[in-house]
Amino acid sequence: MILGAGGFLGLNTVRAFLDAGLTPQCGRRSRGNVLGLRGLGVPLW
Repeated sequence: MILGAGGFLGLNTVRAFLDAGLTPQCGRRSRGNVLGLRGLGVPLW
């Protein structure tokens, strides 16, 4: 699980996981911006 996946570092970490062929679980703030994560199609928690 990547905590803070909606932030700058978290979003880049998610992209690195996807490039490596892994599907991360993404934790985020309830009111955070998730447009970037939804575009990547990763599961959100």
